[in-house]
Amino acid sequence: MATYTMTRVSGVVSIQQDSGVPKYFFRPVGTFNVMGDNVTIQVNVNGYGMQFPYTDLRVGGQTPSTLSTALTLLASIFQS
Repeated sequence: MATYTMTRVSGVVSIQQDSGVPKYFFRPVGTFNVMGDNVTIQVNVNGYGMQFPYTDLRVGGQTPSTLSTALTLLASIFQS
């Protein structure tokens, strides 16, 4: 499975899948939703969309062990 690493520095969000080249979003507008299986998260940032299990998320070196934690981490990335 892929790993999605997200960071926010000085208002710029970067998203990197595995060891690929990160995508950078300046003035990001992001949304995220839980899919019906309560495992998969759909994330959209400035028109760039992705879906992945919440266990594949990495934010600030943290890997969520629960869906609630994953949503909290995503909220920390997309808050203004």
